[in-house]
Parts: sequence; structure tokens; C-alpha cells
Amino acid sequence: MKRSEAVLRDHPVNIARQQRGEVPATSIWLFWGSGKIPKNSRLRESLRVKAAMTSAVDLLRGLAKMTGMTILDIRGLRTI
Repeated sequence: MKRSEAVLRDHPVNIARQQRGEVPATSIWLFWGSGKIPKNSRLRESLRVKAAMTSAVDLLRGLAKMTGMTILDIRGLRTI
């Protein structure tokens, strides 16, 4: 993971991202594997509620999606 920082620092894709004003990728995290998505009940079905979330954090957006929440895209909110 540490070596990925040096590779990504000067990578052409990151240079192009920075020129467009976008946030560059800074490291690769290897310990979060690509396992199976666990079976989660939908909030609407299990609790009989509707829910929505807005977040710039991809992990939270993913959890919201897994539980059936509506993901609100707020203009100006930037995912990181």
C-alpha cells in the first residue's frame, strides 16, 4: 500500500485529474477485499420506513444503497 503512493503521485491519470481540478488518487488500499455483498434487509421492508442519505463518503453511500435508502445527490457536495 505504501508503494502505491509513489506510483500514483506522478501517474499520468492523476496529473490529468489535477489539471481538471479533481482530487487525485493517493493510495491503493489492499485489505478491503472484493467479497460478496452480505444479505441485508431493506429498511422499507423490515422497519416499514423510508430513508434517504447524502454523504461525500463512498463507504456510507454504499451502505445506504445496500439497505435500500434513496441516495440524495446534493449540488456542490463533492465525493472524496
